Amino acid sequence: MSQRQPHPGSPGVPLAATAEWIAAVRASETRRPDRLLDDPWAAALAGPHGEDWLGERAGSPALADMIIRARFFDDFLRRVAGTGEVRQVVLLAAGLDTRGYRLGWPDHVQVFELDQPEVLDRKQDILDGAGAKPRCARRAVQPGCRAGRPRPRRTGRSVSNYMHDPMAVRRPNSG
Repeated sequence: MSQRQPHPGSPGVPLAATAEWIAAVRASETRRPDRLLDDPWAAALAGPHGEDWLGERAGSPALADMIIRARFFDDFLRRVAGTGEVRQVVLLAAGLDTRGYRLGWPDHVQVFELDQPEVLDRKQDILDGAGAKPRCARRAVQPGCRAGRPRPRRTGRSVSNYMHDPMAVRRPNSG
């Protein structure tokens, strides 16, 4: 396994290591016949570091928890986006997340992915190499939102409103 330099402020944790680990968990789930999510790019994003990490934790119940959490948020984001009230989804510390590519989004939704430039660039290179196309208006934003970069705007209810009031999201005819 090759050595990478730790990110400043994260002693001992290589840049994007946690993102590779999460991608490896998604890749493992994608290979299951009874999978809860499908991420055709996860294995490429995880790379050998992510797969090594996953191999060291085979059988850990924490891996199932990660998939359940991912599926929960996939369903949640689709549900709130489907109300028409949420037009922007902001993924902070997006890492190697592929929701902008793998989830079906309504036409009105824009997904903003915020993370370190190195992480966003690496993800984009891998996804471009795989011929992946976003399924929504997607913007990768590096911290600082400097001039010339798109900024999320305040438009109606935010996803955080729904997180604090889960009853605000109801299926049609659910009462």
